[in-house]
Amino acid sequence: MSEKDKKHAKPRVENNPKETPENLEKRMALYAYIIIGLIAIVLVAVIAYLVWNQMNSHFTYQGIEFTRIIKNEETVYSTTFTTGAKINGTFYIQNRTFYLRNNPKYLVLDRRIECNTPVIAANEVYISIDEPITNCPDRVRSLFDLSASLVNYGLQVKGAVTNQTKANQTYTEITCANSTANTVVIITQGNYTGFQEIKTNCYEISFQECEDMSKATEGFTLKLLERMAKAFGR
Repeated sequence: MSEKDKKHAKPRVENNPKETPENLEKRMALYAYIIIGLIAIVLVAVIAYLVWNQMNSHFTYQGIEFTRIIKNEETVYSTTFTTGAKINGTFYIQNRTFYLRNNPKYLVLDRRIECNTPVIAANEVYISIDEPITNCPDRVRSLFDLSASLVNYGLQVKGAVTNQTKANQTYTEITCANSTANTVVIITQGNYTGFQEIKTNCYEISFQECEDMSKATEGFTLKLLERMAKAFGR
């Protein structure tokens, strides 16, 4: 470039002028406000979750206090009743803990029991299977849980079938008609999910699809727990 061109050349303008201390301070303050705001949002979210979790971990439903816990890596809902009895002159305290796999607040079933709660008139209870029913993946677990709850309730549980065949000759044939001295709970697969009272001391638990089986059996258990809650004045 010649000397003449250099004289007429426009001075180069800096695209990124040097930041002043005042602008730097403002920018750092803005970053600080953003970080504080994000921290505040996270804290509010954490506190809201803890409050929600606390409210849903301990709650009362139908007069029964439930606690949501993790048992054997599974979320279950537990409740405990403290009972006492005098045996041979000694007073014993017993804690009976029941577990439900379904949230009791959402056990919305077709409840057809006319009385407020099932009345178990005999200590010996037959769970009678109305075959054929689908061999559901949850079948054994649902029946075991129901049996465990009835035993914990203070009853003696036995297995039975409503129709004895060559395949189940080891089981007694028990129906509402041929058993008057014992309580009978019939498990059947029908057109509704829930339970109903067939006659005094004889009940039917019905489920439509396999995924409904535990809901039906636990719905019946929940009714028994409601009876216990009323008996203990809860």
